[in-house]
Amino acid sequence: MPWSRLILLAAVAAFAPTADADVSYRSLTSKEKERAFYAEGGRRWKHRRVHLHVPAAKLLAKPEKVKRRRGGTVLVFENRTVPLVVNPKSVYFRKMIQRARRGGHVCVKGTVLDDPRGGSGRRAVWVHTLKRAP
Repeated sequence: MPWSRLILLAAVAAFAPTADADVSYRSLTSKEKERAFYAEGGRRWKHRRVHLHVPAAKLLAKPEKVKRRRGGTVLVFENRTVPLVVNPKSVYFRKMIQRARRGGHVCVKGTVLDDPRGGSGRRAVWVHTLKRAP
């Protein structure tokens, strides 16, 4: 193998994601992790991808519509201390509304960012995907 290819292979391996890299969702489905997340209002989790289980009733309740400065509207659903922000045109959201049962839970995956309504240090989960939780 020529040296140039060996050096390239070593460089690629050095920059490959590790187990600690933030490349997937952090599961907050255990009671302890969930409790800690909501107790701090998600502040420590800003810019991190999280996986939560939320009662379906939270996403079936009437949302608050918030207009964004860059245009468009998002739906904000109250969920304990960290609200859920959903794009109303999301295919996942529309399917979840059709299939959700009030007694079940929804698997929510998203990124913790600032609350679109503003507020000092308030965080919200900007939802990427929604599915019925097992």
